[in-house]
Amino acid sequence: MGERKEKQAQIQQAIKQLVAAVDAHPDEVERYYELGTALTEQQSYPQAEELLKRALSHFNGDNHAENLLHYGLGNVYYASGLYQEALGEFQRVQDKRLKGQAYMMIAQTYYAQKKYQQALVFALTASEQLKRDSAPLTLMGDTFMALGNFTQAHEYYTKALTVNGQDLRARFQRGVVLTVQGKDPAADFDFVKRHDPAFYKRMQARLADTQKFMQQAVHQREKKDE
Repeated sequence: MGERKEKQAQIQQAIKQLVAAVDAHPDEVERYYELGTALTEQQSYPQAEELLKRALSHFNGDNHAENLLHYGLGNVYYASGLYQEALGEFQRVQDKRLKGQAYMMIAQTYYAQKKYQQALVFALTASEQLKRDSAPLTLMGDTFMALGNFTQAHEYYTKALTVNGQDLRARFQRGVVLTVQGKDPAADFDFVKRHDPAFYKRMQARLADTQKFMQQAVHQREKKDE
């Protein structure tokens, strides 16, 4: 309980500093974006939305600023589960430096809505722009897993790990696929457990539900093939 209070105090202090930074540098869009991100992480969604919308009025006509703020606003809506609003904001991002990340967030938004075909299209597009980022490939693995296509899920988790061997989600999820396929997942699970025990524990708690879901998907595919 003491740790949680201490963490909350640290977050509040960080937000105060970010507010002060906005006041001190009102013409630097990054300050607004950072504050909006901090408020979103704290789940203060209405405040984050209000801040970023106010900033959009302030930076009206500044192309770079507007793109960054629309991206930030999209993240606010995504985090609060307002997926249609999130898509609208991410689709307004045209800045080349942000376009890949916007495609990635569009893919995640479709994935969150279980619109897996659209998620695959945008995750693939994101992977072509974010060649040094394993996240789009990991999302493609997650999407193929959700569709019950474990061979391709394994392929994309492995591709993600080729880009970033420290992608713990990709490694754990590949272990899950190996488990369902009747293969030995020990190397992947042990790697995750060794590098981040807390993450491993969180993922392991969901493993039984994931396995149940995937076994149902296998059963449905087998029935379809009959």
